[in-house]
Formats: sequence, structure tokens, C-alpha cells
Amino acid sequence: MINCVWNLFVVCSAERRQGKPGYKNIYRWLKRRQYFSQINLGFWVRLAQKIGLLDHALIPRPTAWTPFWFGLPPTKQLTLLVEGWVHVNSNTTHQKLRGKFIESIIIKQHANPSYPSLIRQLQILGILENDRLTPLGRAVLIEQNPDDPQPGYQPWELKEDRLFIPMPCNLELAWALDSYLEPLEFRPDGFIYSLKDDSLRLARQKGDLDYLLGILAIVCRQELPGSLKARLEGQPTIGIFSGLVLEFSDPLEMKRVRRLPLMRRQRVLSPRHIVVETQTAHKALKLLKRRGEISLSENVKILPLGINHEGNSPTEQSRQARRQDKSSRTPPLSNGDRAFLLMLLHLAKNLEVTREVPYELSEWLQKDLPQSLQKAALDQANTFHQHLTTTDGSKDEGLKVVAGDVLVNLQTALERQETIEILYHKPGRSSPERRRVLPSLIEQRGARLYLIGYCHLRRDQRTFRIDRIEILDERSSM
Repeated sequence: MINCVWNLFVVCSAERRQGKPGYKNIYRWLKRRQYFSQINLGFWVRLAQKIGLLDHALIPRPTAWTPFWFGLPPTKQLTLLVEGWVHVNSNTTHQKLRGKFIESIIIKQHANPSYPSLIRQLQILGILENDRLTPLGRAVLIEQNPDDPQPGYQPWELKEDRLFIPMPCNLELAWALDSYLEPLEFRPDGFIYSLKDDSLRLARQKGDLDYLLGILAIVCRQELPGSLKARLEGQPTIGIFSGLVLEFSDPLEMKRVRRLPLMRRQRVLSPRHIVVETQTAHKALKLLKRRGEISLSENVKILPLGINHEGNSPTEQSRQARRQDKSSRTPPLSNGDRAFLLMLLHLAKNLEVTREVPYELSEWLQKDLPQSLQKAALDQANTFHQHLTTTDGSKDEGLKVVAGDVLVNLQTALERQETIEILYHKPGRSSPERRRVLPSLIEQRGARLYLIGYCHLRRDQRTFRIDRIEILDERSSM
């Protein structure tokens, strides 16, 4: 069982990083990481697709169901694996053979030695040991309603510039970590991830730093070294944006332009600069010219809607669209995606949302979806609902008025282009979050004031309601 889940984790980790279709590149990527399997790679990819871990696109990608699957109890995982194994081959004759093979095992409680290849696969799945049922296989195939044993996990080990994850481990947390760090080696006894500066620099740009540090602190069961925190927090990031940059001579002019709904959706770079997305640049320029905000010279031309930047006609564009690769088309929903959406529908029903859940959508999601996946989605929704109802959520009381010193301090930091430290009372949080923000703009939307700036914690532009902000001075930050 551990060997099977280990292989599926490795395959999903490899697929999330691939840019080209086919198994050739995956083989090379895995070979560099010392990965060797007793069964060919195609089998694991097809099995991962059948149980909803990968979609059915030209380049398979992990689905939204993947992290939830890795967090399921071992018996539920094995139930899904057995059902997926029976249908892993598209040939109906092979499916019937595998189904009868499982039925014979349930009746006789041992495997028919006439099918050594099927026995070997079920041994890797954790159903059989030699030709007899394992305790976990007996619990799934015969008892069918077993009590899941509490797994015992070893702490992860931090070794200088490497992180070692011993098996068995909490794969749900390991999968979350895999989205940040680059794997160095996949060994039967565990995974090795890089903690070198280049890996940390990329990890810093992939998500919330606090979440990554929280994962490491939980699974290592010790306080993280201060040097590791300092290296993570000190990694620089570079943001690359495609589009048109508008520069204003006066910040007041930019505020006036941002009253337009189209311009308010654009990214603020500084108190005098906005970057307009490539898709809306043509429309934005025409709008600003019509309102008399800009005067375009002869060197700056607004391209007609029917012509793109390369000067191709609509006919040529349609030809190029027809010739585009299949990988750019939207793939159909996989079983994993449908199970995830079904879980959200069950959760919406449990929470008694005001908008009625469409019955046709629920019926369509359940059509041809394996019963085991439907049951797993329902169980996961009930778990989430129980967690939400037992957790004391704080209401969005907010700060009714904006303190004068808060607005003055924000305006001063904006004029000086200085980073300011704040406490932000985020809705749904029992305690405020500490943020370091470089202000870019203060603007009014309706009856409220908002601060737009670069958040050093999130490494991205964020919008804050000013009546939820507290300024941290030097005394409070000590």
C-alpha cells in the first residue's frame, strides 16, 4: 500500500512539472531523481487518471481532488485504488477479467496463481502478500467497513541544504510542500527536497511564506532554525507583467482615471504608474482618447479590433487558431475534478446557502462517477462542515471609522515611498495579521477608503480597507 501511494505521489509530482506531452520527458526527469518502478510508468499514469488524481488532457495535470485524496484514510484510498485498478485498462475483456479475479479472491481469500502479472500488481497495491490477502486488503474487500488505524509518522529531517521526508509520511502535507520546493531524489524510504538558495528563491515566489514555514514547523516537530527563516524571508522576487505602462505626471490624474471601472481593474505599479493588461490595452487606449485623457501621436497607433499586433487578418487568425496544438484546448472534466465539484455542492447543501443548488448540475456530476468517489466526496464535505460548525468564527466587525493618525501615517509613507508595518483585521480571523506594505495608492470606493500596495508577506499587490488597519510604531513592534 505504501509502495503504491508512493508511486502515485511521484507520478503526480512529475506531471505537475512537465511542459511537453509523452512519457519520454517524464522518464528523464524521474531518472535524474533516482526513481525506479517495478511497473511501467504508463500504468501509474492511467491508474492516477482513473482514481481522479490526474486529468485526461494531452499533458495530464493534477486535479483539485489530488490533495484531498492524499489526505484520505488508508482504507478509503485502497478502495478507490482497487476500483481504479479494475478499470485501468480500456479493454472491456481485461476489465471483466480483473473484476472476476477480485471476486475469486474475496470468495477463496487467496489469489489464483495462474495470473502472476495480476498478482504482482495487487501486491504493489497492498492487497496481496504472496498470494494471500493482507490485513488491509481483507479489511477493504471482506469487512468493507473497517476502522482506520491511526498512522504513525516520523518527523521530517532538516539537514543543512536538504529536507528528508521519511516514509510513511503525511502525504497531504508533503503534497502541499511539493508545490513550493523542488524534489532532488525519490527513494523507497523517503523523499529529498532541496533547500538551496535557488530553490528557496523559487519557493518564495510560489505562495504564502507563512504557510510554507507552518508546514515545516508541524512536520519537523521542532522550531525551525533562524538561518532557514532568514534565508527564506531574504529571497528577492521579480514580477513580470505583460501589457502597457501608463505614466502620469501627477498622482491626482491617476486617481481621476482610476474612477473608470476598466482602469480600476488594472495593476498599480506606483503612485504615478499603471500597467494595463495586453487583452484590454486596445480598449483602454480608445477609452482614454475618447475622454480626452491622452493625445496619441502618429507614432502611437491604436490597432483595429480585427488586426492583431503581427498584422494578421481575422482569416489568418482563425487559421492559426485551427492549427494550434491540442494542449491549449480546455480538457474535459476528469473524475477528480467532478468529485471535487461534487464535494463543494454537498458542502453548499450542508451550509444551507440561500441560492438553491442546481439539481441538474448535481445529477450530471454524479453520472458515470464511481460510487467510491461519490462517497469520498460526501465524506469530505461532511468533515469540512463539521469543522466549520465547531470552529468559532469571528464576525466582520471591522473598525467603524478611520483613525486620523492612520490616514496621516499612510499618506506620509505613500509620499516618501517607504514600507510601513501594519496590523490588518482580516474578516474571519480571531487575531489581526502583521503585514509590511509599500503603499502605491489611496483611493475612495463608495463610502470607504482603500490602500493599494505591495505586500511583502504575500509578495504581490494587495488591497486593504483602511478602517481595518492599525499602524505599528517602533514601540509596538519591539
